[in-house]
Parts: sequence; C-alpha cells; structure tokens
Amino acid sequence: MEAAERAAAPAPGAPGVAAADRTAGVPAVHRSVAAAPVRVAPAATGLTVAAARQAAPRISMPARRVLPPPAPPRNPPSPPTRAAVSAPPAAAGRRNPIREYAARLNLIHVLCWQIAVAAVVLAVRQPLPVLVGLSVGAAALVALTAVRVDGRWLCERGALAAGYLCRPRSRELPDEAAKVPALLDLLVPGCTVRSVQTGDGPAMATSHRGGLTVVLRPHSERVPAPRALLSLVDGQPGTLGVQTVHHAGVRRGGPAKAWLAVHAIRAVDAPDDDDLALVLRNSVRRMRRALTRSGTPAQPLAEEAGRALIAGLAHVAGGRDDVREDWRFWRTGGVCQATFQLRGWHRLADARSGRLIAELLTAVPGVAVTVTVAARSGPDRPRVDGVLRLAATTEAAVETALAALAVRAAACGIRLVRLDGTQARGVAASLPIGVFPT
Repeated sequence: MEAAERAAAPAPGAPGVAAADRTAGVPAVHRSVAAAPVRVAPAATGLTVAAARQAAPRISMPARRVLPPPAPPRNPPSPPTRAAVSAPPAAAGRRNPIREYAARLNLIHVLCWQIAVAAVVLAVRQPLPVLVGLSVGAAALVALTAVRVDGRWLCERGALAAGYLCRPRSRELPDEAAKVPALLDLLVPGCTVRSVQTGDGPAMATSHRGGLTVVLRPHSERVPAPRALLSLVDGQPGTLGVQTVHHAGVRRGGPAKAWLAVHAIRAVDAPDDDDLALVLRNSVRRMRRALTRSGTPAQPLAEEAGRALIAGLAHVAGGRDDVREDWRFWRTGGVCQATFQLRGWHRLADARSGRLIAELLTAVPGVAVTVTVAARSGPDRPRVDGVLRLAATTEAAVETALAALAVRAAACGIRLVRLDGTQARGVAASLPIGVFPT
C-alpha cells in the first residue's frame, strides 16, 4: 500500500508538485479537489513546468470586483475665463429703484401732490360734475409728477414734446462756406462763426448765448481728461469749460482722432464776445504751454480747417445737405444718428474713463462713434458730463451698436440715456462748440 502510494506520488519537479503547491492556503471546500492525485503518463515526463501548470486543474477563486472607470461628461465645463473670475457679483452692482426714485423727487412734486389731494377733498361736497372734473385734473397732475418713462417724468416729456413740435426740425443746408453756419444755427439758434486772435494767428471760434469756444488739434490721439485740463488754465469758478471730442469713423484703418475745445462761459461780468475773447486767448495760451510740457502739443484750428472739422463730425459733408430731426434720430441725408447722455460719468476716475472711451470707440465696427466729455468749472468742483453719438446708414445698425455699447458702459457704472425729443441738442453737445448736455 505504501509502496503503491510512493510509486504513484510524483517525483520532485513533476506536475503534481506544482498542483500541490497551488492548493496551499486554499479553503477546505476546494482542497479536496486540489488534493486528488494526478496521473501522469510516462510519455509526459518530459513536459515543462509551464505545460504542467496548464494541464493542472484550475481552481475557481472568488474574483475581486473591479469597478469600471467613470465615463467622462459629454459636455465638460469650460474653465472660467479671466473676466468671469474678476467680475463682481451681480448683487454688488444692483441698484435700488425705490431709492433712485426718491432721490429724484423735489419740493415741486410734493407740492403738486398736496394740491391734488386738497382739490379732491374740497370737491367732495360739490355737485357731481365739479367732483368728476376736479378728480380727473388731480389724477392727471399726480400722474405727470409721479410717473417716469425712459428716465424722465411725464411732465418733462410733455414739455419736450411741445418744444419738439414747435421748433423747426428740418432744413436744406446751403453749399460751400455757408453750410456750417446754417447747421450751427439749426442746432443752436443764434450760433455764429467768427475769428479770434491767438499766439499762432487767427483761429475759428463759435459764439452763442452760452459763450465763446476755440478748437485745438493735439498732435497725439491720447489727450488728458477734461477735468485735468481744466485745472491747467486756473480760471475762476464758472468762467471756463473744456471739451474733449473722440471720434472713430466707419472705417477703422487707423487710431481714433481727438480734439480739444476751450470754452469761455458768458456771464454778467463778461457779456460781450470781445471780453470773452480776451479770457479765451489767455486760457488757450496757458493750456497750450501745459500741454507742450506734458508731451502733447496742440494748435488752434484756423477758420477753414474748423469748418471742415464740424462738417465732417456732423456727417454733412459729401453732398449730404438735407438734415432732419426725428424724435429718436437725427438724420443727415442717408445717415441715421442717435445721441445718448452718459449718465454717471462724473463718478469715473480719469484713468478708468480713458479706458472706457477706448472701448466705446473700438467695440462696434461699421458704425461711426463720437464720445464727447466736457468739464466746467464750478464753485466747489468741476462739473463733468459725457455724450455718445452713433451714426450709421440704417437704424438697425445703430440699435445693434447701442446694445453692445450699453453692456460695456454698464460694467463701469454708466447708463446710456437716449435724448429722445432733443436729438438736435445732443448733436450740438457732441461737437466741439461749447454746448453742454445739462
């Protein structure tokens, strides 16, 4: 028995040894299978160890469960852009409409409401026709002084509509030298063109009831902000104003152009043009000296160059002689123009306002953009205003450009207020002639 078992036992290195080794550490339920003797034929003694392992019975081990890797998302989220990371939360720039509404109320509004309430109370015991008439009038008074539409009170819009219907709104401009004076007289009634002596000879000046203005052409497109320029002339409060006019045409082949306008404000102590010309001459001399020291020399425009500049900026050159004012547009021939007040511009720092001007001029190709910023000396600090004018061949192009520029302006806290009913005034405020939007 023992001899038979020894004869049946595999020799060292035989396949049975490998099979026995594989049973080590196997649970008892599987060990009976692994312990069964394996009979090897004599001809199979020359098998290699690898062949023996293949011939040995396989033991089913409990396989470890491997989870498949998670599938990548179909639309992976894009990494946040720099603008998205640096953008402030929406709640930070959210305005309180109730607070803004209350800030625009004044004593006249409250007085009108009191009159309306008193009229209704006194008419309670009156006959029915009297009560109805007074109630309707009181309701109309409250609506005119309490309802705002597009940033204006209803009473203001009524006054604008009355002025819009009463004034002349279209004209056929003459040719050649008389075109610009006729245009200025339409935009600002009583505005004339005259000549003023400067250090470089005679220069063109525009005279109207607001004062006298001279235009300077800087040798660089980068000019200081009007608030900084106003401090260079050291004028008395309420005597001077400065405008910077930035213009980019439809074809953006080169950098935007810029002009300066120095304005002497007409006052009681200086009512005549001769008195204003003396103030203007001294102010222009001091400003030119300061600009030259800062590396931005400028020179006054002669009368011929000044007329050509105003005609080009107003888009009345090239045979466009028919001008007309609509409620929402100013039209010169086939060109549609719209003007907007840049409300809140006085809160911008000079450096930030310069960057915003560059964005407004280059953001919408195919549309002519004019940005005019004005500063006037005041008793405490300069008063700063801004005007935007868009010009294109179609109204749709103007509206599309407006939507794009309004987003960029809102990012800086500026709101574009359309000058409906006063487009002529807006065009005049966008030209370097010393007219201010407010």
